Order: sequence, then C-alpha cells, then structure tokens
Amino acid sequence: PYLPLRHGSMLACFHLLFALCVLQGLNFGREFVLAEGKNQKRRGDEGRSGQRCPICQKLALEAGHTWRQAKTTKPGSPYHYIGTGSQGQAPEKKVLEVISRKVCNRNALTQLPNPRRYTLHHPTLQFECDDVLETFGESLIDALTLGEDLATFCWDVDICGSRDEKFFDFEPEDDDDDDGEDESARSEGKQDL
Repeated sequence: PYLPLRHGSMLACFHLLFALCVLQGLNFGREFVLAEGKNQKRRGDEGRSGQRCPICQKLALEAGHTWRQAKTTKPGSPYHYIGTGSQGQAPEKKVLEVISRKVCNRNALTQLPNPRRYTLHHPTLQFECDDVLETFGESLIDALTLGEDLATFCWDVDICGSRDEKFFDFEPEDDDDDDGEDESARSEGKQDL
C-alpha cells in the first residue's frame, strides 16, 4: 500500500533528514562555501564619499611621518634630553592632532587620488576624514607604537578592499644617502686614507 506524500510531509522528511545529519556531524555544503570564499573579492568600506580608502592611506602615511618625529620627544628616548622639561602632550596625542590638521583639511582632501572619479563634496570628505580618524585613530596609534606595517593598515581594518590599490609610498626615505656622490668617488676617497 503506497500512499503518496504531500508537499508538507515531504518537507518535514527533508528537515528530519537534515537534523539527523547535523547531529551526526555531517556538514553539507561546508566545503563548497569555503572553496567559494577563497576566490571572492573583499569589498572595502568606501563610505558616502567613496574616498575612505585614499583618506585612510593618507592618514596612515602622515601618521608614520609624524610618529618618527614625535617619538623622539618621549621620555626614555635617546633623543630626549634630561633637564629640558616636559614636552607637553604625549606623542600619541600629538600625532592624532597633527594628522587631523594636515590631512582633514579642504586643501589636502581635494589633492587625494580619486581613481574612480567620484564627484567630490567637500563637507562629506571632511566628515569621512574626521570619522575615520575618530573610529580608527586609536588603532592607528597602536599600530605605530607596535611598529606594524602601516601600508596594510587600511586593509586590515577593512576600509580598503581587494580592488583598491596602494596610492602612497610608505617606505621611509633614507636620510644617510649621499647625494651627488657616486661609488667611484667614494672608493677613491677611501684609497687616499
């Protein structure tokens, strides 16, 4: 005696089968989801202006430059001289204040790269810059104090996505390079010694 299953009872059978598989530890489709996720591109948080990635990169770049100068004023630094008195604010606070002034102003924001050629609305850009600094400023300071690579900071905090490119050179310039001298002139000078 064969009784045809109705739609509701067939659905109940599938739910029961799925529940039994879950209880036994079988994960249908998990491998498929993991394999599919490997090739997916990560989308960054562009914000309303579409310029959060360039803003974040510029903030990170300026923070790196400012940090190299500000950390010399920390007590315990070899460049901090005894008897010179207090330098005022902590270097971490100085960095946030300086990059806010240097980057989050109208002139600096209009000179940022705009690879997708979005129309720039200056109050929105200003808001985005202030928001990135307020939201991720402490994380940026933590990255600076721990000596992390700032070139990847904006991707680590998911502001930049996989289709965003690096707009600035984060490598510090060498101050000890000899300008104008070539290798032969230096080697001749060493022979005379």
